[in-house]
Amino acid sequence: MFVEMSRPIRITETVLKLGLCCGVAILVAIAVATVISRAWSLADSGFAYDRFRQMLPATEAHFVDEINQWFANHPILTCLHIVAGGLLLVLAPFQFSSHIRSRWIRFHRWSGRVIALAALPIGLSGLVLGAVFPFGGPLASSAVFAAGALFLAAVVTWCVTGNG
Repeated sequence: MFVEMSRPIRITETVLKLGLCCGVAILVAIAVATVISRAWSLADSGFAYDRFRQMLPATEAHFVDEINQWFANHPILTCLHIVAGGLLLVLAPFQFSSHIRSRWIRFHRWSGRVIALAALPIGLSGLVLGAVFPFGGPLASSAVFAAGALFLAAVVTWCVTGNG
């Protein structure tokens, strides 16, 4: 019995788009859950992270409490960062939809403006949190500063040019 192996298997564009949309939806859901969890932990200092501690090795579990304390010491910056970040994470995926751009242009434009306005406090609060109040040492601080500077440069470029 002879099996022809010369034909390549092709994944259609629709399947790729569906996979990408599902991946983005999962990442947005994780981000929104993280925003809600962090906001809840700021509002309720008794919020338990026992499940997270159980997933970590015993030598690393203390970092959960240290990170929570670190965020709790800077509640205004943390809230500014996570609320604006949650808004950006929910709206940003819609910016890449050609269907939304062509059918609902006003929504596309206004959500882009809201994203740009939300991005400024995200970048600035992230830089302040990472640079002025470092957690993780100099390597982590330099990575936060580099990523934050690039993020703010992209936002300012978009704001100045109007289209990135």
